[in-house]
Amino acid sequence: MQIYPRLVRRWSIGAAAVRSLRSTNGPSQVTAQHTLASWEVSDLRAAVDQLRDRGVRFEQYDLPEVKTEDGISTTGDLREAWFRDPDGNILRIHSHVET
Repeated sequence: MQIYPRLVRRWSIGAAAVRSLRSTNGPSQVTAQHTLASWEVSDLRAAVDQLRDRGVRFEQYDLPEVKTEDGISTTGDLREAWFRDPDGNILRIHSHVET
């Protein structure tokens, strides 16, 4: 049996499991400035629209390596959209475009 001292919550679906760990940097918690979690969706555009309808604001990037248009970045066959949780951590949804 493994012990996870920072384990906050564990979810299991069939053979898959997700663990949520408490993240700390020294004596106090900090907001991550990188993607903490990502979920693959079958239809990114529909997922973005549904989340927007529920009040989620998507990040807009205009960087040399990442540019978003209406909240979605496309690189090769990968489409991605980033948003923040209530604590400011960066989360992502993504899909692969069939070629």
